[in-house]
Amino acid sequence: MARETHVRKIDGFEYTCTQFPPQKALRVLTRLTKHVGEPLAKIMQSADSGKSMLDQDVGKLAIGEALSALGKSMGDDDAYQLCTDIC
Repeated sequence: MARETHVRKIDGFEYTCTQFPPQKALRVLTRLTKHVGEPLAKIMQSADSGKSMLDQDVGKLAIGEALSALGKSMGDDDAYQLCTDIC
């Protein structure tokens, strides 16, 4: 399957996204899930099930707990490596 590139304009800025090759995509997905899973769960615990995820009014406490959990799971080297792999 060929990798696709998508170009979108948002607020006058043009963004380009290109799919990763399958093996790299799986590695990045696994690492993102490891680091972002718990923080996202903390935010979603305060979510209103009647609203879409983008329309949630998330409290400051939930965001703080999520950032704290992210900080505990991701060290400097992890953050740097993940950014290097993504960019």
